[in-house]
This record gives sequence, C-alpha cells and structure tokens, in this order.
Amino acid sequence: MSTKKKYVRGLQSSGAVTEEAGAALTAALNSNPRHRCKEFAARPAQSRVVNLNCLRPHGALQEGDFPTLTRSPETPESLLEDIVVMVNASQKLLRRSPDFQLITPLTDAVDVLRATAFRQKWIDTVAATCRSAMAYPFTEFRFLSPLPRGYSTRVSVAAEGEVVQRCIQTAETIQRILRVFVNASNSGQWQFQQLLYHGLRNEKKSAEGLVSVNYNSRHITVCCGLFYYRVEVLDEDGFVLDTVMIAERLWAVQQHADRNNREICEHKLLPDAREDLFAFYQLLGSLTEIDGVECAAVWERLKNTEPANAASLADIDTGIFTVILRTLDNKSASARWYRSALVLEEREEKGVLAVRGHSILIHADDLLEFLMRVLCWDDAAGGMSDKNNNNNSNKEGEFLGTGSVFNSDGKLPPGVEHLDLWLPWKDRKPMRPYAVVTPPPHVFPLSISREDNIPFAYLCMAAVLAVQRVLTPFTEFPTVLVAFPNRRGDLSAALMYSYEVEEFIRSFCGGSALVERRAKRYLFHKAVQSLAGMIDACFHEPYPYYSMATLLLKEGKAIGIGTFADNAILGTVDLYVTVGMLGPNKKVLDFETSFLLPSRFALICSASENISHKSSSKCPSDAHLIYASLRGSEGNEEMSMGAQLAECITDKIQELRSLVLNGNSM
Repeated sequence: MSTKKKYVRGLQSSGAVTEEAGAALTAALNSNPRHRCKEFAARPAQSRVVNLNCLRPHGALQEGDFPTLTRSPETPESLLEDIVVMVNASQKLLRRSPDFQLITPLTDAVDVLRATAFRQKWIDTVAATCRSAMAYPFTEFRFLSPLPRGYSTRVSVAAEGEVVQRCIQTAETIQRILRVFVNASNSGQWQFQQLLYHGLRNEKKSAEGLVSVNYNSRHITVCCGLFYYRVEVLDEDGFVLDTVMIAERLWAVQQHADRNNREICEHKLLPDAREDLFAFYQLLGSLTEIDGVECAAVWERLKNTEPANAASLADIDTGIFTVILRTLDNKSASARWYRSALVLEEREEKGVLAVRGHSILIHADDLLEFLMRVLCWDDAAGGMSDKNNNNNSNKEGEFLGTGSVFNSDGKLPPGVEHLDLWLPWKDRKPMRPYAVVTPPPHVFPLSISREDNIPFAYLCMAAVLAVQRVLTPFTEFPTVLVAFPNRRGDLSAALMYSYEVEEFIRSFCGGSALVERRAKRYLFHKAVQSLAGMIDACFHEPYPYYSMATLLLKEGKAIGIGTFADNAILGTVDLYVTVGMLGPNKKVLDFETSFLLPSRFALICSASENISHKSSSKCPSDAHLIYASLRGSEGNEEMSMGAQLAECITDKIQELRSLVLNGNSM
C-alpha cells in the first residue's frame, strides 16, 4: 500500500516536457510579444447584490434595473385556453380521447405558469430527473478552431506536427472565449452572465443550491488522459494571459499526462492491482457522469480521507470553465468534468473543437451567438489591440518563434498544477465494484450532405413516413414531435400530424395504380406546407405550451388520463425531431442537443438557414440540412429497431426527392 501511495504521490511533480518538444512549440508559437489585454475579467465580491452587478465592473445597480430582475411579466389567462386547445387538438388527430381539462381556478393555474415560477419548476424537474451532470439538457456545437493572427499553418505542421498546432488552436480559442466574455460583460449583455464562472452541483437533486458561482477564480479546469489540472489563464490583476503562455501550459499538461500514464503502465504491479488502479482513475474521471448519489458518496470519501483531496476537488469544481484535451496520441480523455457551465473539448478530427453549455444556464441561440463572436473576433474591431500593434500588425507572422523555452527539469511550469486525487487501498476496497458510466445512446448517422439541399420539412415528412412503416405499421398513428428550446424555459413541442399528412400517407403507401404520380405530388406539397406551418409556429411559440401542459398535470392543476399514455401527445412518443440552424458561416460544423422529452428515438439535425427566404424571421422548415443522426435508447431490440428506422428515413427522403424532382422535369 505504501509503495502505491508513494508512487502516485510522485506523479504530481513528474512531467515530460523535453527540450526538443519545448523548442518545437516555441518555434511555432511565439509571435510579437503580446501585452495584457486592456479589458480584464472583473470578479466582484461575495455579496449577492454585488454578484448581480458582475457584468458591470464599475458602478452599482441602478434603481431601474431591479424590476427586470425581480418581477415576472404578467401571464395572460388566455394562455390556459391555448394550452388546452393544443393538447386536445393533438389527441383528436391521434384518434384519442381529448380529455385534458383544468380542475383548479384559473388564477391558481396561472400562478404556476408565471415566468419565475415556471422556470423554477423546470429546473427542479431537471435536477430531480437527471442522474448526473452530464445528463442535464445541453446544447453543443462542433466547429473549426481559429488560429492566432499571423500564424502560418505551413510552418507549424512542418516544424512540430499536428499535436502542437492543435494545442495552439485550443489556446487561441480559450483566450478568445475569455476576451469575448469580458467584452460582453462590460457591455451589460446579461444573456451570457452564467456562461463562465458558473457550475452545477446536483447532489441535492433539487434547484436549491444547484448553481454555484466562483467569480474569484483565475484558472480553468483542464482534463487530459486520466488526470485533472489547474491552469491559470488570468494574471494576479485579472488580465487575460496571451495565447503563447496558455498554449505552453496546455502543452505541458499533455506531456505530463502522457508521462504519468506511461509510468502507471510500466510500474511493477500485479495484474489485478494495475487493473484496480486504472479502474479507480476511470471512476475519478467520470464523477460527473455516474449517478449523482454514487458521485456524492465518492466525493465525501475523498474529502474525508485526506485534506489534499478536498483542495483538489475544490479547484476542479471552481474553474472558470472546463477544457478537455486529447492525449498526445490523439485519444479522448478519460477524465471529464461536466459540472462547468461551459465545456470546451478537442475532437479527433484535425482542428475541430466542441463547445457545450447547459440549457438551464444559457439558451441555444445565445450559445451560438457567443461562439460566432469567438470565431469572428477581431482584435482591432473589439478594441483590444495590443500595445504597439499598429507598428507590428503586418509583421506578426515573422515573430512566430521568439520566446521562452520550457524547462527540461520534468516539472510543470508555474501556473499549472496537477490536481491529484487519491485513496489508499483500505478506503477503495469498500467501494468495489466501482460505479461505471451508463453507455451513451446508440447513434445512427443518416446519409445526408450539405450538397443535397434537403429542406428540414422534407426530412420531417420522411420521418413520419418511416415511423409509420417501422414502428407503428398496424396499431397506432405515428407520434412524431418537433421540438425546440424555449426562451422561457424547457421546450416547445408540436405534433407533426394533420389531415393533409394523413391523406398523403394513404396515397403514398397505398400502392394503388389509380393514384397518379401527379396526385401524389400535389398531396405531398399540401402535406409539406402543413408540416412547415407547424414547425415554424412551434419555433416561434411565445410560451412553451407542451411543457406548461406537462407541468399543469404534474402539479395537479389539470387532468387528462389519455394525454400521458404511451404514444399520446404528453406520453412517451415514437420520435422527436429538432434542428439547429448554424447560419451561413461554415466554421460551425454541426449541432447536438438533448431534451427531457420522453421518446423512444430522437432525430437531431443541423441545418444552414435558407438565405433566399423573403421573411426576416427564422423559418426552420426550409433550412437546408447539413447533418442528421438518429439517437436510440438502451437495449438490443431498440438498437436493431433504430438501425431499421434510420435506414427507412434515408430511403423515404430519396423517394420524396425523386417525387419532387421528376415533377419539376415534367
């Protein structure tokens, strides 16, 4: 036991930053030395009133600010009628009893739906339902990471390879995230206020104490391999560090994690002991992915065993945000921390990163807007140009290669700390078998490309046809919902079924020779127009009717036995479909999200907005698809069914395209 403990403790100070690696990095990195950013990440004191002022580093809250922060807008009583009509109309289309009705006075029901109360109930539901921080509703965008201004990709790849270039691009993205946040904070843009310096604590399974704030942090939490690290990205005065210094620290982390992993493999241990050691590190790396009760138990055991563990956990949990690095051999990290409000993760593809935000802290549209600012950041335009920038802006590329070289003494550089977590065998033994992460849902990519120019409404029609054929061929009507996040909280969802859709399904699937192709085409256009209206109306819904109807049932303000049965509008549905519109910028590659919506399958799509559309408002129905994938639940039966459903959706898309293209050529 003492040998193991001594060995693991030795990992804290070990590293593998060689002179060759350091020289390679600095040969690609160091540009004209950048001075401090003029803006700084102001961190207010601990007072809650001051925390509300965190986006205004100078001055206090004005009297006029308080109403918008403390008062909820009035909720019209007509909202209740709209909810009842929506639910019962959907039930009628599904040939089910429209039995949804209110059983309390209107004022009592309206109180539940007021903005603050509704959002609080939603967060309570999320905290009580989700088994881990990773399972919380989220939005994620995959994108091409930016390069520092003046950086030459030709020189970098030839000099030290893709590993260092990835490190540089990640460092540049980190710095841009910090600078964009500072700029937005100083401008009083409240939609981004919970994106950095915030985290989730889900031990209590309720909204009480769910969101933690750590404005005094100067570091980010970095995960690499099996280990966690504390990497400072702000100096003592709160100024954002330059890209060179951040990149050097990330590179040191990768070297350190690689050496530690090799030392564990090479250490003389019995096979069972080595297997247990790796399993224990896997457990530590997945604390935010295992069940919350088990996570809390491991957390308490770590803290109570040794004070050093408590300090490491505090540092891990209070980072400004989290960065997950690939290893030197381009493998994903085993350590991952999803409690942070924002998680930046390196992906396997060259130059690709992903940014992930919790839906209860930031809306999907706001996260995309923030990402676009990061990708399009211009130092001069943003008012954050470096000192003497006017003299050197055209020569910055010439200075890539002048700067400090890493020490070769095997130690992590200043500003980087390995956050070691450890339990001796006597404390680990009662925990065996260790908790493991639930396998992720099965993913079935669809054969869709940007060049196909497939409108989202076409995909929705194909999904309805496929569900009717694969999941409900004889017994039920296809229960397919379109869903979007709603700014008031939770989600808006609508049943994608109408009499026009049903008429087209009958003609399309009937196989009758009496139904001419021209007639099918006419019915198809009517059905697609009907679906497009539903999709766009759901996207622009002022209130999340679906979620509010569910809340009224849960709170006992309404009844409707048939509405929450399987394949009913508020029950477990066959499929829900959603789309993220990425805009014309091709740097954002695709989109992923998750909702707390009971469904056997989910179809997640990414699309580019149709710029030729005459309307000034977004219309997701005619957005052109870029990527789509079907997500299934656990179980071999569902996996087999999901593969069939994904294949059928792809086939139906091609059949519908053929129907339209042949009609246009006539």
